[in-house]
Amino acid sequence: MIAVSPELKQFLATARSFVMADLYTITLASGQVLHYTDAGLQIYADGVNYSASGPLIKRSGVRIVRGVEVDTLSVTFYAGVEDTLLGEPVLAFIAGGGFDGAALTLARAFMPDGGSPVVGTVIRFIGRAAWVDPADRDKATVAATPRRELADTGLPTRG
Repeated sequence: MIAVSPELKQFLATARSFVMADLYTITLASGQVLHYTDAGLQIYADGVNYSASGPLIKRSGVRIVRGVEVDTLSVTFYAGVEDTLLGEPVLAFIAGGGFDGAALTLARAFMPDGGSPVVGTVIRFIGRAAWVDPADRDKATVAATPRRELADTGLPTRG
């Protein structure tokens, strides 16, 4: 079940039109937390500023299903050499293992229009970086798998 605040539920039930933006929270293995949005402007939601400067981010679709089903979210980062992350070019950082062990959360923000405050957010995906495809010099694709995939991990038996 998707958790929706009463304010967002009321807004979606009555709004004739609205704007949505994806919000990405990436927690690196080092503990550093990054916040990005695919919107054309910075977004403040749930007490966090999501940056619109930096890499352009595109993602695959997210399916919402009932039951246990492991799906992969594919997130592609498009960046130039001027886009940096922790002092290193973004694509070099990703290709060099900077996202190894990273957690990724995707939320969707809802607003009356692009300049208005966020009415509410909905979590669309929570997972971890599973593999990286630094395919070429202007983009890198990170595939994330849901946390429940960890339930399939074999553990050694106690002897």
